[in-house]
Amino acid sequence: MIEHRNLDTLFPFHTTMFDTAEKRQVVVEKSPHERQTMIEHLVFRYPGFEENVQRLVGFHRPVEEGHAQCGFAGGFIGAPRSGKTTIVSAFRQMPEHRAQTQQDGSKLYPVAWVQGRAGMNNFDLVGAIFKATEASSVPRMTRDSVKEQGARRILMSGVRLLIVDDAHHLFRGRRETKENVIDILVDLLNKRLCNILLVGVNDIDDGMEQFAHFHGRGHFPAPRIETYVPTELKHKVEFNGFLKGVSARLPFLEESRLDAPDLFPHFVEATRGLKGAAMDIIVDAGCIALNHRASRVTGRHLYEACFKRAKPGQKSLPFQVFEGMPLNA
Repeated sequence: MIEHRNLDTLFPFHTTMFDTAEKRQVVVEKSPHERQTMIEHLVFRYPGFEENVQRLVGFHRPVEEGHAQCGFAGGFIGAPRSGKTTIVSAFRQMPEHRAQTQQDGSKLYPVAWVQGRAGMNNFDLVGAIFKATEASSVPRMTRDSVKEQGARRILMSGVRLLIVDDAHHLFRGRRETKENVIDILVDLLNKRLCNILLVGVNDIDDGMEQFAHFHGRGHFPAPRIETYVPTELKHKVEFNGFLKGVSARLPFLEESRLDAPDLFPHFVEATRGLKGAAMDIIVDAGCIALNHRASRVTGRHLYEACFKRAKPGQKSLPFQVFEGMPLNA
């Protein structure tokens, strides 16, 4: 038996808004450790965020107060760093989707999450299912037993929705490897043990077309995160509102006003409107601002975060116009 630890832990979101001077004064009196954690765990649940969470709920339980649906494959599609994983995390953190301890001390896992990766084979997938359901160990498996052991683990653990994140990796690589992985998933659907949600980029669409028998299990309903289009007013308004919401939750003495007109175009340039990419820069800039005991996140901190990500020979950077500002402003 191969011993392992379950490494999939959901972190608590920081969603508190500091909308008064009093609240901001209180938060800056917290330790740097606490404020750093707030920055790193900051999530703003913008309207599109909530809509997508509810779409995932609808795929899992299509009838309010009904039961979990089983036997269908669906997707959640979006560009890299568009915020898919955070939305999925919010869905997984709903109380009814967390592990449930039974009277006899055993646990049921209504929703299980596994990470897809390059080269993942059927043994890897079933092993990941055991780990996602906190098995004390992963049994040794043979080519003949791997499918049955995966199905039995899903059944015994009470899994009704299996989420495969970065699922586009399942459709890359050798044909035989892909077929063996899909065979495991289709078997779970055929037995109506659970629904399966594939989370990833647009490559999943092409991958599903390669396996008609998989696609046919529900014909792949898949909500999608819209790609940011600079000329679309609704996209500008949504992204601007996202930056405003994030700014209100940063633990600083002053409002950072990330949505300000002089910052907004630089965010678009740096991130192409991808909210996950924007958070990468904001988190880094927030930590820089903490280190310099700044009263807010400024264009200078955002520039420093982008400078760290500059490609060799890159002459122009987002937020570069703020390079001369003090770091401790």
